[in-house]
Amino acid sequence: MVKFPGFITVYSETKDEEEQGGFVSLPELKIGDRLSYWGTFPEQHFTQPPPRYTEATLIKTLEQRGIGRPSTYAPILSIIQERDYVYKADGKFYPHELGLIVNSILKQHFPKIVDFGFTAQMEEQLDEIAQGKQEWIYVLRDFYSPFEDMLSKARLAIAKVDMSKPTDEICPNCSRPMVIKMGRFGKFLACSGYPECKTTRPFVVKTGIPCPRCGGELGVKSLSIFTPKLFRGKSRTCPNDALML
Repeated sequence: MVKFPGFITVYSETKDEEEQGGFVSLPELKIGDRLSYWGTFPEQHFTQPPPRYTEATLIKTLEQRGIGRPSTYAPILSIIQERDYVYKADGKFYPHELGLIVNSILKQHFPKIVDFGFTAQMEEQLDEIAQGKQEWIYVLRDFYSPFEDMLSKARLAIAKVDMSKPTDEICPNCSRPMVIKMGRFGKFLACSGYPECKTTRPFVVKTGIPCPRCGGELGVKSLSIFTPKLFRGKSRTCPNDALML
């Protein structure tokens, strides 16, 4: 119930929306008013998440926030995929686990650096340097001094992130559980007893496809850090007879 109309005496946003046909406001009710009961309609609604970014919508968002320039949009899209921060499926970007971890660490230890406003401000200063309106040495000094301090603190605070995942595989040499680790060239299985036991094996993702020779389940080696590359033209292998398809 509105106790004091304030500015809506002269302006009402809902009135504009009503005139455009996109909104219908409820009539004002008073104590003692009689209402007609039409029935009960149980319905359940869920809040929809925002749509995932495509290349076009991501570039549009960068433009709106003043981040990057036309010459840097293509490298930005390439780098986030090459570093396995995100992958693209059906034209949409999805985050890798690595991307989520990097994002979390940056937000925790470098909040100012990853702030949209700070990034846009730096872009403007770089433009002014190119136009001869600012001296680059002063801009760099004002940026690097606080950044160096944040970097020093982060190096002390950030522990090495353990991205190992347990499996039901058993090490053939020491009978300890094997874990999935992330290496430079992709996932691999390693003994959880490292460094005492240095046993490693290639990480093979099961495909659910039977081997035409022995009936065993075909697998495919993971060639990217997080994406198993299933159904992307890579060879599938049979663990029983080393058949490659």
